[in-house]
Amino acid sequence: MPDRLRFVSASHRLPVWMLVAIAALPIGAEAMACSLVTTTDGLAGDSTASTPGTNSEAGAEVETKDAGNDDARAAAIPDDAGSCRTLREVGVSASGVYTLQGDAGAYQAYCDMDSFGGGWTLVTAPMIASDQGVQDYAPSSPSKVDVGHVTGDHGGIGFTVDMVTGYCSDPPKPAPGHAFTVAGPDGWKQIMATYTFRGSAGCWILFGDSYGTDTNVRPFELGTDLFDRDKNMAHDATGAVVPYAGLTNQCADVENFWDPAYKSLTRSIRVVQRRRAEDKPAGLAAAGDCGNMGWDLTDIYVR
Repeated sequence: MPDRLRFVSASHRLPVWMLVAIAALPIGAEAMACSLVTTTDGLAGDSTASTPGTNSEAGAEVETKDAGNDDARAAAIPDDAGSCRTLREVGVSASGVYTLQGDAGAYQAYCDMDSFGGGWTLVTAPMIASDQGVQDYAPSSPSKVDVGHVTGDHGGIGFTVDMVTGYCSDPPKPAPGHAFTVAGPDGWKQIMATYTFRGSAGCWILFGDSYGTDTNVRPFELGTDLFDRDKNMAHDATGAVVPYAGLTNQCADVENFWDPAYKSLTRSIRVVQRRRAEDKPAGLAAAGDCGNMGWDLTDIYVR
C-alpha cells in the first residue's frame, strides 16, 4: 500500500481554515491530506474534543441504520469495496454500517470514519483468527489467566482478562497473558484498540514487545505509532498523571499501568500499531507478572 496510508506525527494541529480547504479538495487529494495526523506535544487526537469508540453493554448487535447524511455516504461507493479504508479513500466520510465484499461474499461492517483520519473496519468475532491465554511460565509458580469475551458497540468483539501471578522477577519469553490475531479484511495495515487496566502488577509487557507472544505487529514506536490523548492515563513515581512515553516492557513502578499505588484508578490508553507481515494474521498481546492484574481490550479496529 502507498505511504499515504501511514500516519506520521507533526508539530502543529491543522487550523480550521486548512480543514475547510481540505474538504474542498478533489477526492484523491482529500484522501491523501486526511492520511496525515498532526499532533501537539507528541499526542495524537484533538485536545479539546472527546473521541469515539467507548465501551458498551455486552450483547449489542451490529446496527443497521444509515450512517450520517446522504452526501457523506454517497461519495461514489464502490460495489466491490473490501474494507472501510477503501471507502474512505474514495471520499466516504460518515461513520456507520456499510456493505463490504469478503472472500465469502458480501457482509455488513461498521466503519469508523472519524478516528485518526478514518477508514477503520470494526473487528467482530468471525474475523478472529486466533485467541489464546498464556498460562504456565514458571514450574514453581504457574499463572492463572481467565479470558472472557464481550460484545461492544456495533457488534465489535472485546476481551476481558484477569490474571493471578506470583513470579516476581523478569518474565520469561513469552510472558503469561493473552494474545489474539485478526484475519482480513483486505490486507489491513494498522490495528487500533483501547486498553483499560485493573489491579496491580510488578511487571507488564504491551504493544508488540518481543517478550510477549508474537502477534505479527511492530513494537510500538513513539513518534511513528499513535496513541489517543483522550484515552491515555499513566503515572510517574510521584503519582502525577503523565503522557505515555512509549514503554513496551516495564518492571518498575515508574509509568506502570498496573502500579499497586494506583490500582483504584481507571487507567486506559488507545493505541494504533502497524502490522508486520501481510501474508499472515496479526493482532495484539498483553502480559505481566507479580500481582493480581486485569485488563479490558475493546473497540478493536483494523485499517
